[in-house]
Amino acid sequence: TRSFRKLRKKLEDEGWWQRDLALEARQWLIWALVTGLGVACARSGGWPSVAGVVLLALANTQAGWLAHDYIHGVDTFADRMRFMGPLCAGMSPLWWSDKHNKHHALTNEIGVDEDIATDPVLFVRAPDPKNDSWNRRIQHLTVPFSFSMLFVVWRT
Repeated sequence: TRSFRKLRKKLEDEGWWQRDLALEARQWLIWALVTGLGVACARSGGWPSVAGVVLLALANTQAGWLAHDYIHGVDTFADRMRFMGPLCAGMSPLWWSDKHNKHHALTNEIGVDEDIATDPVLFVRAPDPKNDSWNRRIQHLTVPFSFSMLFVVWRT
């Protein structure tokens, strides 16, 4: 414990926990640009709409990671930015905190950690043979669809 506290103090003194507002602004600018381009492509029809879906998925992922940082609530800025999770990524702070805390309390524990409870949409490890699925044998071909379905799976 003393070694950890000493390391933490050293990192704090070096500024590792200082909020970089310019970096925050750049992250949100990237999100806004990718979101805007994704919407424009998705609305154009044809093949550009496929690119739009990919861009919107990337924007949602970016918003999710930013919301992850804000919902942790490490400082006043993060507390003030908590509204961005529901607004931009569709995740409420209460839902996310419950899910995330379970994940960290019992990381990758089968039957408890919902982040790995993705079968039959996506198998992260081979199941018991009696619970196996034909989908697992071809999931390397269906990964784009499987990953897009995780959005639904993790919210049910």
